[in-house]
Amino acid sequence: MMMIDLSAAASAASAAAEHLPSFLQAITVTDEEQFQIRAIGIAFSAVTVGGGTAAYFLRPKNTEMKFVLSDSEAAAVSLVNGIYDASEEDKRMTERGSIGRTRRQLEADRIAEEFAEGKDPREVRGKTITYSEVDLNFLAVLLRAAEPKQGETFVDLGSGLGRAVLGAAALYPSFRKCTGIEYLQGRTDLAKTYVSRFRSSPAIELMTDDFALPTSAKTDQAIQQADVLFAYSPRFSGKELLSTVEKAKSGARILTVDRKLASDGFELIKTLEDPSGDLNRYRGYVFRRL
Repeated sequence: MMMIDLSAAASAASAAAEHLPSFLQAITVTDEEQFQIRAIGIAFSAVTVGGGTAAYFLRPKNTEMKFVLSDSEAAAVSLVNGIYDASEEDKRMTERGSIGRTRRQLEADRIAEEFAEGKDPREVRGKTITYSEVDLNFLAVLLRAAEPKQGETFVDLGSGLGRAVLGAAALYPSFRKCTGIEYLQGRTDLAKTYVSRFRSSPAIELMTDDFALPTSAKTDQAIQQADVLFAYSPRFSGKELLSTVEKAKSGARILTVDRKLASDGFELIKTLEDPSGDLNRYRGYVFRRL
């Protein structure tokens, strides 16, 4: 059996990292011991960078890529994170993220399971009710690229527990209104408990509806009048997403994750990388409705 000195391996990795490009050096590890174990347990490959040897590791789940945020953006992200992870216990980091994040995932999954019980899978809509949370740092840079203007409106399609809605409201208090449209009533009800802790502008509305189907007049109106539409869309089908955002007015900006809009009715403004997923990289897109 081959014996490995964890301390020596970690030291070698740290030394090698000095030869990495600066954007790779920006990766921060929130749990050094977990990094050492994973770095060796997952394995690594050595490559030559500028005459030196650098070790590239699969990134643990609880690491983040540092986005460059303005002071106001960082303050807004911190505010919303504090609403969702309110206690010191909630803030404590684990392999899967914060304790609070894990608790929200379990509760959101429980709501989905209760809704699905006894129903035809086609009625349940399968993966589109799977809960996931967007990195608010990533949302900040996506919104920045969309250049929101004073008095505009924001709509989150599939708003879950409301994090992106609160994130948009905190990042851009100049929004006239921020709206979330969520398929499951239980999640909307839970989201309202977080929104109640937000003591600032703009107005926030949370609605329960299936935005991908013929919807209520109120939901259609929210989509048609939105200036900025966001869809954390890895779980949505391209067809249902496109049919929804095609309702948007000319000039509206549509922010998607891992879904390009395959239509001549949209202009791609910007593509952004978010490497903070589970050992993969999400890609964000900012489109303008023509």
